[in-house]
Amino acid sequence: MLEALRSYIRSNGRRLLTMIDALGQEEVVIYASALYSYFRPRPGLERLETALMLLHQLGVGELVEGIRLVRGEPASLRVRRKVIRELLAEEEPQG
Repeated sequence: MLEALRSYIRSNGRRLLTMIDALGQEEVVIYASALYSYFRPRPGLERLETALMLLHQLGVGELVEGIRLVRGEPASLRVRRKVIRELLAEEEPQG
């Protein structure tokens, strides 16, 4: 799940930051459906929905600091601006 989110942010993070900065938000909601094409199946976790269901069943609220699982439909994550910036910074070449 986190790999899917990381790939999604690599592709869309700058646009997300522009939007949340313009709106003065500290976090953004990313729907699970936005992550489908980035999710890589694993044995026992062939579908993104399965991973989310297991996380809910385990009572997981926060995947890592700054990334919270939102209960309800549609499934989504709340991602803090700081996390998006950090993930984008990891992708920038160090010079």
